[in-house]
Amino acid sequence: MLQRKSASCVVNPPKLALDEECVAAEDMRAKPRRGEETLSPPDIQTLGLAGRMFRKSAPVPIYLIHFVTFACVARCPHCFVSDRPGAVLGLEAVERLARSLRGQTWSVMLTGGEPTVRPDLADIALAYLKLGQTRYVQVATNGLLPEALGRTCETVLSRVPPGATFSVALSLDGVGPEHDRLRGVAGAWDKAMETLTFLKSITDPRFRYLVNITVSAASAPGLKELYRTVVDDLKVRNVTFTLTRGRPRDPDQLEVSPAFLRAFLEGWEADLRRGRLGYRGLHLGRLIDAQNVITRRRGLAILEGRSFSWPCYAGTLAGVIWPDGRVSPCEALPDFGSLTEPDLDLARLWRSEAAGAFRRSRRPEACRRCTHECFWLVNVLFNPRLLPRLACLAARMGVGR
Repeated sequence: MLQRKSASCVVNPPKLALDEECVAAEDMRAKPRRGEETLSPPDIQTLGLAGRMFRKSAPVPIYLIHFVTFACVARCPHCFVSDRPGAVLGLEAVERLARSLRGQTWSVMLTGGEPTVRPDLADIALAYLKLGQTRYVQVATNGLLPEALGRTCETVLSRVPPGATFSVALSLDGVGPEHDRLRGVAGAWDKAMETLTFLKSITDPRFRYLVNITVSAASAPGLKELYRTVVDDLKVRNVTFTLTRGRPRDPDQLEVSPAFLRAFLEGWEADLRRGRLGYRGLHLGRLIDAQNVITRRRGLAILEGRSFSWPCYAGTLAGVIWPDGRVSPCEALPDFGSLTEPDLDLARLWRSEAAGAFRRSRRPEACRRCTHECFWLVNVLFNPRLLPRLACLAARMGVGR
């Protein structure tokens, strides 16, 4: 049986200037509620990852995105993953892959397509958590299959090892019929709300959830309404957002108005600063919140026409596995090999000549305008040149906690 709980509330944020790196903290006294439904990634220091800030070599990715399927039950115009048939790594293959990680991978994101279409999703998550000794596994879902997700959570949380965390990220694009339209499925909002109600009811300390808002040209005009609904009405305490990227089904969805994003970002950042959102109950939580702010500010700046030469650790500290076993440094770059029988050893592929050749190569110019928030988590946290900025923001983050 899963432990259950109820949610709490927040208040409206004031406007912030986004260009200031370090602003005076406001004297807020909001205290974290018991059982707060926020994301708690594992302690980087206990995983021995702090040294990666200065020594970037790693035997396997410390952060891994695994697309477990191409199949999906939605038809989102912003999606860059084609729903197509094809071979996928089966459970036995994933178990062998997980063993090859040897406890060196900090976090695994299971995504798709829609990962909950796989009946063995719980076993895949447990393979990473138990056989791979991964400390943090998250499932990204559109919430259209609440029963399947419920079974996955029940199974994983009944067997998750001590010290590990299982998380779910629920994607939302709009409110009510607008969400249905953007997902291409009638009733998508109602299903997502059923999923959210279930996620909010879980009190197991090894479980976390968040809502992720997809920002596209179609969703941008409704961002403020959606955000206020999620925070004020639905009482969600951890909210992130991602910009449409790659080669979406509808290329026009890449044309997001910077004005819409800036207005949304101001309110979201204000809530983070006041401790109304974010990674509570974790001494590194403010650092993660600060990273989120830096990453999202960077995304806005790119929309406004800037480019960045910050180093990217894709192919070094982070990587992608596609459903058929191909391995890429990131979603946007070609693969440098495939996991093969008999052992599907990712560590061997990660130190292969093809992987080394990629690391020595010059990155494409398009990388300077990359907005992939998942990979920029790693790029910001492990860039020593950003450490002063990160620390300054973190010191002034969530002052009411």
